[in-house]
Amino acid sequence: MENDLDSGFCIEDSEAINIIANLKLNNMKSASAPVVKQKKVSADELMRFLESFPAAQGWVLYTDGLVNFMKRSENDRSREILELEICDAVTEAGDCRTLRAVLMSENFYSVTLQMPAGQEAPIMDKEKDSPSGANWVYAFSDTFAVLKNSFRSSLDAQGTVRYRVWYRCYRKADGKAEQGRWMPWMQQFSGFVK
Repeated sequence: MENDLDSGFCIEDSEAINIIANLKLNNMKSASAPVVKQKKVSADELMRFLESFPAAQGWVLYTDGLVNFMKRSENDRSREILELEICDAVTEAGDCRTLRAVLMSENFYSVTLQMPAGQEAPIMDKEKDSPSGANWVYAFSDTFAVLKNSFRSSLDAQGTVRYRVWYRCYRKADGKAEQGRWMPWMQQFSGFVK
């Protein structure tokens, strides 16, 4: 028997206008493009990055579970990391440096370092910056998500996570952003919120 989940569901015009109004990106803030550096590394090199990065918050997903990055034990060094996101201290404006690593194949990771505009990346300075290009205008919006109960217990009851979602818009010849063409560019882990 098939259930029709939409049966009897209808939105009045005034409700539709309110829903659409709330979907607008009205909390976007204009900003300079963050510095983004990427590198492919071995598991050993990833460990050296993690030791030199001043992490204040983060999470790490191993093959057998999710762990608060700051609560890792010495035994965790032998576990295989599938993915992680860590950040340094978040400023009042929500700015921080973020390190993200994703397992690409056995013993091979893709590492992305994101920093506020104008900062340098001592652990990856030999790598080229990702092309930001002069033809783009940038903005961001901070987004919050409530963690599932099973993740909260793994992350020491931290209930909410903040991500900074970056957008970019193609710049017209006059230097202004082209109206209505904001495109999602990347997201940046910005820590947990209690």
